Amino acid sequence: MRLGLYHAHAGTKSAGGKAVFVRQIARKLAADHDVFLYTRFERREDVADSLLESNVSLYRIPPVESDRVRRFVHQRTPLGATDVLPLVSGLRSGLCSHVDENVDVLLTHRFLEDTVLSNLVDVPTVYQYHNVASVGLGARIRERYSATSVHLANSEQIVREVSEKLDRSVDGIVSPGLDLERFTPQATPKLTSDGPSILFVGRVREGKGVHELLEAVARLPRDVDLYVVGDGDCTAVRERAERLGVTDSVALVGEVPHEALPGYYAACDVFCNPTRYEGFGMVNLEAMACGLPVVTTDLPGIREYATHEENALLVPPKDVDELAGTLEGVLESPTLRDELSDAGRRTARQYSWEAQAERLVEFCRTVLEEERSGTSSAVRDDRGSRSDGPDQPLSR
Repeated sequence: MRLGLYHAHAGTKSAGGKAVFVRQIARKLAADHDVFLYTRFERREDVADSLLESNVSLYRIPPVESDRVRRFVHQRTPLGATDVLPLVSGLRSGLCSHVDENVDVLLTHRFLEDTVLSNLVDVPTVYQYHNVASVGLGARIRERYSATSVHLANSEQIVREVSEKLDRSVDGIVSPGLDLERFTPQATPKLTSDGPSILFVGRVREGKGVHELLEAVARLPRDVDLYVVGDGDCTAVRERAERLGVTDSVALVGEVPHEALPGYYAACDVFCNPTRYEGFGMVNLEAMACGLPVVTTDLPGIREYATHEENALLVPPKDVDELAGTLEGVLESPTLRDELSDAGRRTARQYSWEAQAERLVEFCRTVLEEERSGTSSAVRDDRGSRSDGPDQPLSR
């Protein structure tokens, strides 16, 4: 099967979230199928090593060079320039023609790209929901104008939210997976600490519970080292840590390549993800795979794989007292840490990228078979309107 995946940022080393999902699933799909990843990068050195080592064919979306176009997008459109500019550049480079000639199914993951590409390419498009915590204008525009009729979600929780908030039925689930050869307790530690250490990985913003974690650390009866890995509002975190008197205990590591994360998991004693909302929470499973005890929030998306006091410790969102008490309990008990570590690793082994890739292939095969037989809602009218121009050269 010939599969195409569009995500403007999935190719670069600094990608996170959805982009990592797209990158990793593309790598596993490419082991047995022809896979094209449509993504933006300027130089080969910017591309994630895991992609360069795979069989994925990269369609390079060049940067927009025109200052006038860049100014117009920044000043005159309500949409983010980081999404609009690569899409504009891709269309000008002949991306749609390349899709029509080389791909059987195109997979999209963001509202803008799906809205536009589903109306321009002649192959079936499949859109995957990853997060519907809030439904803004862009999401509603996609629901109204996208020509995509087949939809995936990454968890049962997202399926429920799509139904409740968008009144749409989802056709299947493909969850995030794990590279179990890379995420392992044997990873080389990237950090050293003289005392107990807690790790946070994710977007550094209030909704991820970072501020509650800082307050919990301040209430612990022992000194600990808290390592915060990720990009975001680091200034606010630094200021909050100073007000709480834990500046010396908090290290803001910043954003690191996804391939480097196992070394951070392997270096710490406890992983804490106190997020206020989570559609799935892949970082919890990454920590489990590396043998790290997990303390996270009691949310429906997380309960799909985490069971309190079996393979993780779950606390109510925004409950600082409960969070502090749970962290102290796991830090003072080596036996509890070992039990959570063993159970977490058993759980993580169920979420390999290979299993998720197989599920996605079967889903796409069904989409194609039903479209060809005329029995699926995926059958669409000819929309014409394809982008012309020379194909952008492929990079391996």
